[in-house]
Amino acid sequence: MPRIIGVFGGTFDPVHNGHVLTISELLEKFPFEKILVIPNLQPPHRESSRVSYKHRYEMAPMAFKDIPKTIVDKGSLLEMVRLMQSKQLRKKCLRKKELE
Repeated sequence: MPRIIGVFGGTFDPVHNGHVLTISELLEKFPFEKILVIPNLQPPHRESSRVSYKHRYEMAPMAFKDIPKTIVDKGSLLEMVRLMQSKQLRKKCLRKKELE
């Protein structure tokens, strides 16, 4: 069975019960091995955050501490997307070489 890892990114400015409830419901509906919670450095819809990244990153583990399989990751969501894209590109290249 393939490993299923969820990625839940957000500004968490501030982290709230809606975030916690969303992850809880996802874990009930899907067989995730784990869910990575990734606080964004910069909100996409505002010039800056109301709360510093350091504070938001420190608050996130407290908010999700009672939810199993949840890990707060310090990497930015953009870095995660780039990593996933590079892995997908590598897989496509490997498949193409196999066909040649």
